[in-house]
Formats: sequence, structure tokens, C-alpha cells
Amino acid sequence: MTAPVLHQLLNYSPIQEYIYGGKGVGSQGDGTAQFIVKNKECQDKIIDIINRDFPQMQCLKLTIYRREYRVSSSNLV
Repeated sequence: MTAPVLHQLLNYSPIQEYIYGGKGVGSQGDGTAQFIVKNKECQDKIIDIINRDFPQMQCLKLTIYRREYRVSSSNLV
């Protein structure tokens, strides 16, 4: 399957400055796109662009926070 709508979105020039990259996810390739964005403001901007220019699509936010690790001498082997 060629997934033309997915590839159109992944290569859409108005979103490129806000993302590090994106990929299609799903068994048929035309179901879901995931993007890694630069920050929360970029996340909001890309959602606004997709809602405006791809009204047939629905955006969902997912934020994965960085976990900080503390290294102590008891953790070292």
C-alpha cells in the first residue's frame, strides 16, 4: 500500500520546522502518524496546522517526560 495521505502529511512543508521527524504506524500504513516535536509550543502549533489543513484527521497529544536518574556510589558495580 502506498499510503498517499500519510506521506503527504509526513512531508508537509508547513510542519517541518516544528518536528524532529515522524513516521507512519499501523498495519496498513495509512492509519496513524507519530511526530517527535521540539517542545510543547511546537506540539500545539503542529496540531493547529493539521487540524486546519487535514480536517479529516484527529490529533492526540502524548507527552513522554524525561526521567532523571541520580547516580550514587551504591548504584555503581
